[in-house]
Amino acid sequence: MVKCERVVNIFLILVASALGQLEEGDRCGRNGVCEFLTDCPQAISDLKKGILPTNVCGYKGIKSIICCENDTPRPIVTQRTPTPLIARRTNTPTSTPLYQRPNLCNTKPPGDLVRRIAAQQVPGDKAREMCKRYSQYAYESTPFGSTELKCPIKQTSYISNITVPSEGEFPHMIELGYITGNRTTWNCGGNLISPIFIVTTGHCIISTPRQGLVTFARGGITDINKRKHMQIRNIARTFLHPSINKFYNDIGLVEVDRPFDLNPYLRPACLYTQHDIPQKTILASSWDMIKFDNNKMLKITLDIFSTTECNTFYEPFINRKNSNVFKGIDDASMICAGTRTIRDSCIGISGYPLMLFHPVTESVKCMYDVIAITAFGASCSANTIIPTVYQRMSNYIEWIEKLVWPMY
Repeated sequence: MVKCERVVNIFLILVASALGQLEEGDRCGRNGVCEFLTDCPQAISDLKKGILPTNVCGYKGIKSIICCENDTPRPIVTQRTPTPLIARRTNTPTSTPLYQRPNLCNTKPPGDLVRRIAAQQVPGDKAREMCKRYSQYAYESTPFGSTELKCPIKQTSYISNITVPSEGEFPHMIELGYITGNRTTWNCGGNLISPIFIVTTGHCIISTPRQGLVTFARGGITDINKRKHMQIRNIARTFLHPSINKFYNDIGLVEVDRPFDLNPYLRPACLYTQHDIPQKTILASSWDMIKFDNNKMLKITLDIFSTTECNTFYEPFINRKNSNVFKGIDDASMICAGTRTIRDSCIGISGYPLMLFHPVTESVKCMYDVIAITAFGASCSANTIIPTVYQRMSNYIEWIEKLVWPMY
């Protein structure tokens, strides 16, 4: 039982367990070999269960080399141009867990400890624990085998104008690519919340003739002309919220075909699990599609509008026949943000986040909390101060946790 409890509860700090600068192919651990993370079947299986690698051999560029102690033969990896994986894909709304529960203690069925821990969990527990774990990827290995915090996040209290973030400032932000005819366009955004899952707006993963089929995900960049840390993955599966209804519950998850190599420039964000927000302004960032430099990410501080204010702004749309917001702005699942003084402050496309700086603690440093994701708003060319409407993460935490970390 003691051994099982350690398997379930132990929290290993990635940087403290690093093996030093070993090379690919070196022996490590008991019977392990240093492999790229993406070449280690056991590590990939563990990541899908929310279990992070505990032994790091080193890095090659931005690729993590870990101690792979699985006896399964190493797969042959062929580098190729990403192509859509349509056969595995489903847009069918579902809440079914993606993976069967593993046998953590070599007993069938899982022991009482596993059941007891699962019964004691409340929505948000998994997300908060994974936030601690993903925070460790803010550290970077040095040539001397140690690690140091690599944190480009700037905790500025207020950004009055639209500005360009520094490299690595928003490491969780993802662009979603679509195939339309023979072209690939990057029409929506998302937020990395695990090595393989991205949370985005629901309508971003619904294929239409105009939008095309969501096929690729790329991250690790704030300027498309600076691609040193960029990674691209194929989309494997998509999941719409089962209660999506026009603009209500307009949220979805994207699963990529293989894990991103996590590092200070590309790593998951934390999910904000509370409804109430402890301040009146909030940070927003996005790749611009209309007025500014399409090659660069943008950021601005926005004012939070009350639900009453927001309903007043959107009353003409609410009262329209066949309105997408026929029930008005729902405070439980939506939040409104914009600027009260600056017109033409639109920088967003669907799926991008509202964020707060996560409080710095002993176990969490250099992280953002994703509060909400862009859902809908006035046209960017409307020269207006009508706020944008976002889907609150807190309303969907339980649904997200069941799909993203079903085994934890």
